[in-house]
Amino acid sequence: MTILDELKPLRYSTPISESLQARIQSKLITLFHQLCHVYEENMSYEFEDIVSSVNTINTMFKYAVIEMNVNEDNIEVVFYLRGQQPMNKIPAGSQVLSIITDENMHYESAKIKSSFLFGASIKRGTINLDRKVSSNFVVTTALSYDISSYEEPLYHFNLRDENLPKIYLGNDNNFYIPFVKMIQYCFHHPEVFYSVFDEYPSHQDMLTDENEFKNFLRTYNNDYKRSKKLLKSKITLLDMQAI
Repeated sequence: MTILDELKPLRYSTPISESLQARIQSKLITLFHQLCHVYEENMSYEFEDIVSSVNTINTMFKYAVIEMNVNEDNIEVVFYLRGQQPMNKIPAGSQVLSIITDENMHYESAKIKSSFLFGASIKRGTINLDRKVSSNFVVTTALSYDISSYEEPLYHFNLRDENLPKIYLGNDNNFYIPFVKMIQYCFHHPEVFYSVFDEYPSHQDMLTDENEFKNFLRTYNNDYKRSKKLLKSKITLLDMQAI
């Protein structure tokens, strides 16, 4: 019997046999290793017990909270990644890893999603980083930016359609790790960020002028190309000021 066949009859709080739990955990470890390139010998012992619901089962381990959605002919496995983890290959800033698997939880495709928000409900800016991973583990990146007011869209652009540095459409963690860190400081600790990077567009600028976030992207790209060492030292200064 396939894993999918065993999961379909499950209902809320249905007990799951130890053999099925072990089988699922083994598949979860394999999937996580395939996408994140993290493998530890004792990882199977770190899972919480798997809990069932209608068409969904849940578990967690130290790297992620996991939700499995049982569909008619496949299983979707969603890893909600936990904070800063020692992952070597997964794109920087990744928050949600959604994997489509076959009836026995073999990998078919995946999406990796990240969202970064700033502002308030009256006016909010959102960066979305979406990566599609093919069956052959080829990653395609899309970056978009939205301005909304009370959840109503005011402006949207997709970097692929703009005259902006195409390095953002790649998956170079050397480029993206400092970028994500700067975005997190800029959006969540602006007083710290702008004390070091005062040449970057302000929150108000990026929420009122559709071109200002594009200027933010261009400025970071120029700083990265001009001097990675200087950029790294300024980000270190952010860390020191945030303590």
